[in-house]
Amino acid sequence: MKILVTVGTTRFDSLIKYIDETFADSAIEFTFQIADGKYEPINFPFLLLTLKLTPIIMKVI
Repeated sequence: MKILVTVGTTRFDSLIKYIDETFADSAIEFTFQIADGKYEPINFPFLLLTLKLTPIIMKVI
C-alpha cells in the first residue's frame, strides 16, 4: 500500500516524525509533503511545498 501524506503549508513535524519512526519497518510505503517543516523523514521519501502534486500523486497510486 502507498500513502501520500500532505500537510499543505502548515508544519506538522510531530505527525511526520511519528509516522516516519513508527512505520519504518512496515510494508506501507509513505511519501511525505512536509511544506516548511523542520523534521526531514529518514525512512521515506519527502518533498517540500509544491503546487504541482499531480505527478507525485500519480507515482503514489
